[in-house]
Amino acid sequence: MVWAGMDPAVVQQVAREVSVCAQDVRASLRRLDSLVVQARRVWWGADLKRFESTWRSSARATLSRAGSDLDALAASLRRDAEQQLETSRASADGGGGAAGADGGSEPPTNLGLKWPWEDDDSPHEKVYSGTVADDSFDPLDNFQGSFGDCWMISAINGLSLNDTGDDILRSRVRWDEAAQGYWVKLLIDGVEEEIFVERVWDQGGGRKEEGWFWSIHKKANLISLFEAALGQRFGADVLTDPKTIGLAWTDMVTMVTGQPTHAMSLQDRADFAIEVDFGLTEGNAVVARTANLDQSGGLQSGWDPDTAQTVMASRESNGQLTEAVQLVGSHGYTVVGVDAQGNVGLMNPWGRDNPADSGGVFYISWDDFQDNFDGAVMVGES
Repeated sequence: MVWAGMDPAVVQQVAREVSVCAQDVRASLRRLDSLVVQARRVWWGADLKRFESTWRSSARATLSRAGSDLDALAASLRRDAEQQLETSRASADGGGGAAGADGGSEPPTNLGLKWPWEDDDSPHEKVYSGTVADDSFDPLDNFQGSFGDCWMISAINGLSLNDTGDDILRSRVRWDEAAQGYWVKLLIDGVEEEIFVERVWDQGGGRKEEGWFWSIHKKANLISLFEAALGQRFGADVLTDPKTIGLAWTDMVTMVTGQPTHAMSLQDRADFAIEVDFGLTEGNAVVARTANLDQSGGLQSGWDPDTAQTVMASRESNGQLTEAVQLVGSHGYTVVGVDAQGNVGLMNPWGRDNPADSGGVFYISWDDFQDNFDGAVMVGES
């Protein structure tokens, strides 16, 4: 075939090479971050502070922008090549332009696009302008995929409970019509970085549509974008174990939400209830963490239906605790409130229809909360 104006195969190859360059830039950034951490172990004083300040505010930000700009350039090249292919096909068929060329109202899915670190059995989803829609902010429909980022999703769900939190989350993503992707903000070492995202993981978190919590029957949403941005910036392993790059889960929560976290005491029920009520009123989120636990007295991280800790719960505040639910070990839950009886309202990021607690909000007694949870954080400025 003779191409007029472009050989799309060549342009697609250029796009792949540009993407590799973007990955190289981010790999260099991660390497330099590691070297800075190593320097702190043997270097103290004003010179170190000056060096770190220059690195964070100037050199690091420049490298991060370069990686994002290369991502956007690669996306633009791929889009141009695809448009050339569509035009050529239409000309060959004697027809007009391709359907959906105006951006389309339906999201393109399962295009067979892969992340560099994924195998060929993991198709990935292209984002579209409606990926961040109202249903991105319905915590009852959000769910955690196969990554271990329960803290992050629980924090997003908590902020989604009120308009103030919604506004915070919406302010951290923006659609780029020209590049056909999203710019996602991450707060890294006090500096806001924007990461360009055009694809998300199928097996990651999103909006639940059908199936159990490990299913990939879902639509991409805000959670998917944040996961993709973190994966691009730090590597996919950060979503399974942030300690691989020296981060705590609370660090990831701050990166995504742009909000600080504050440890909360679980010693006194009244104090905890007051703090939760005040924080939620101010538009903050509260996330609580279960201990490693199971009913046989051993230690368990995760969930096993045969050994998981079972507690009695109510689906309504101030209700009778008559429903048995199971708790997941070493897991983050959104705290939705403390009722007049002192029962603590919780929401599992596994989402609706999950096998541990069936999803939705449930209340457990203060005693069960103290026995099975070993920490909580407030996410927000107040």
